[in-house]
Amino acid sequence: MMRKSLYATALAAALACATAHAQQLRIASNFPTQHTSSVAMEQFKAEVEAATGKALGVDLFPAMQLGGAQENVDQVRSGAIFGTVIGAAFLSRTVPEISALSVPFLFTERKQAFRVVDGKGDREFLVDVSGAFTTARPGLLRTDTLWKTLGRAHVLKSLDEYARLLIVTSNLPRPGSDGERALHAVGPGNVWDAVEMFDAGGVGRLAAYARGHVEQLPGFWTEQELAARRDEQLARYYGADDE
Repeated sequence: MMRKSLYATALAAALACATAHAQQLRIASNFPTQHTSSVAMEQFKAEVEAATGKALGVDLFPAMQLGGAQENVDQVRSGAIFGTVIGAAFLSRTVPEISALSVPFLFTERKQAFRVVDGKGDREFLVDVSGAFTTARPGLLRTDTLWKTLGRAHVLKSLDEYARLLIVTSNLPRPGSDGERALHAVGPGNVWDAVEMFDAGGVGRLAAYARGHVEQLPGFWTEQELAARRDEQLARYYGADDE
């Protein structure tokens, strides 16, 4: 998926070039030259240059030639290089949602992981990885973090009422707390599920969604809450028919 995105971006950049001189893309990596990621970079270079008639060239810098992974991320952000090929963990500070793919035992096999990442749009989830991984008030134990998460959920649902939002965090609000009541108040119509990363039941639900399970599973939401949600959907459906 990343390779396809880079390829499309490179072609778009080539088409935008108004000059006849060749343009160069600089791509760095911390993987050794024999690594499969470095081989993929070579293939990317060959395909881009062939597709653009070398109007767009690609300079590759594997094996930490331009520094380590975090330095490469900073170089991309500053515009010093076009892109970098690194492990997902180094991007999680910039794009926390990427951490969702690192949840332990989320996938049972390699093929399943690729199938989910490259899956069809009708199975897509919006994943909000919420809160810090710290020893002091981690995850959604912080009130301000919880309210920000609920605010994002409201905005997402206002833009797409069919969006399926998964909240993934290290710590959900404590049972019986104001935070837990606030999170439950939004209802399963606004948040598909809320999962603690280190809870076996929560990880099991994530794995089921990754395998293509299309219904909400009880865990964070109770059976009664999910039943009320289904009744609401049926009422809306038949109400629309009556109109």
